[in-house]
Amino acid sequence: MLRLRVFVLPLIISMNSIFACSDELLCVVQVFRHGQRTPISFYTNDPYADLNKYFEGLNLGQLTNEGKRQQYALGKLTRNMYADFLPAAYNKSDFVGYSTDIERAEMSALVNVFGIFPTFKEQQWKVDLMWEPIPIDHALPEVFKDSPFCSNYWKLLIQLFQSKEIVATNKKYSNLYEYLSKHTGQHVATLLDAHQIYDILKIEDNRGLSLPSWTSEVYPYPLRNLSGIYFKILSHTTQMKRLYAGVFFHEVLTQFNLMTSNSGLPRYHMYSGHDSNIASILNSFEVFEPPYPPEFASSIWMELHRKDDKLVVNVHSKDGEETKQISIRGCDLDCPLDEVVKRLRDVTLDIPALTTECKEIDGFLKS
Repeated sequence: MLRLRVFVLPLIISMNSIFACSDELLCVVQVFRHGQRTPISFYTNDPYADLNKYFEGLNLGQLTNEGKRQQYALGKLTRNMYADFLPAAYNKSDFVGYSTDIERAEMSALVNVFGIFPTFKEQQWKVDLMWEPIPIDHALPEVFKDSPFCSNYWKLLIQLFQSKEIVATNKKYSNLYEYLSKHTGQHVATLLDAHQIYDILKIEDNRGLSLPSWTSEVYPYPLRNLSGIYFKILSHTTQMKRLYAGVFFHEVLTQFNLMTSNSGLPRYHMYSGHDSNIASILNSFEVFEPPYPPEFASSIWMELHRKDDKLVVNVHSKDGEETKQISIRGCDLDCPLDEVVKRLRDVTLDIPALTTECKEIDGFLKS
């Protein structure tokens, strides 16, 4: 019996070696929403409209200290997820960060990379300051922006808001709109109006401010549901998905293809953006049902792997405290790269195609 064990053990080890699955991570593209901000606006009767008193003296739409903490935590999470992939210290050959040109996104990117790349003693350039400046580039607006770089998109969105489908939705919630109008002191009649009220209440609630008693009838539900519907509408049709996120998908897939041939390009691409960016990507992947308003510091990681000489893509999504793996249009996890290209073909376009699709009605909003 002892002799049998001596011979079987090497056999097991040998067989495990033969059938072991090799997995090489080649590239990661991350998109995240900025951290908590102050409201973009206040409703007329808002008891917390004093920015100096309730929001650290910040201006409208600015990153709060809690937002900075959220982004630092997200950076630390990314470091833990890719500890064996990212270099220990920042290196432009391995990492590149982009942001929209909105201040809260830029600041979020800077704090996030501070969480990803902790400063080592040998990098310290000032006594008692353990911080290393890491550059963040502005993404081309055609590639990545808080709203589409195309007037045709806005025409389609206006047409959609005027469609029978959305008119019927607004009629369905007309009693809710009347209730909101009465208590907010301003006219509420559309999904956009309802979303804006939800956004304000969500921020004030997260900051520990006691919401007015009337809000218990509408917050968080059904306002959260209406806000989710609003985000789904932003990329409702195939053409709207193309105009919202199509060039970004083209950039990601181009990067993935280049990385298969050891192009020498950075292996990690980070984009700091907005809730609308997260929603448009998830909706294009067909995993945004039921729709919801993305949380602050929510994130998507798109990974290119070489597994047993096959190129496959995996996607992870984080919203709040939940992180999960998601599929691209129903494709199995470890979706082949060529299958990803195929499934996203109708919502992918390059900058010349974007220009062509917008050219016919260029200046729509300038008249």
